[in-house]
Amino acid sequence: MKIIPVTVHGVLDYVTAAVLMVLPRWLGWNSNVTRLLTTLSVFTVVYSLLTRYPLGLWKVIPFKGHLLIDALSGVALSTSPAWLPEGKGRPRAALVALGLFEIVAPLLSKTEQE
Repeated sequence: MKIIPVTVHGVLDYVTAAVLMVLPRWLGWNSNVTRLLTTLSVFTVVYSLLTRYPLGLWKVIPFKGHLLIDALSGVALSTSPAWLPEGKGRPRAALVALGLFEIVAPLLSKTEQE
């Protein structure tokens, strides 16, 4: 069931990018996690700005392609505890939860404006 309107998905994209940027710094997570989340944050902003949806600035990427990128980003996040080097304060559960959110949100998002 698709329940998230395209515009709401766009808002979620930018909020997610902000959370990915701020969370590891606010909670003092290690540099590996901070680097991963910073990279994903910047990447999310860039492909969101390039998406053909109401909150995109340069409408290049089709929205369905954007949803695929979201899901792939979610896979990277949710599997990252397995491939990130060990470190103090490594937030496994948070990474998996953020990743699952990025997988589920595209599955629940409508692909056309109402």
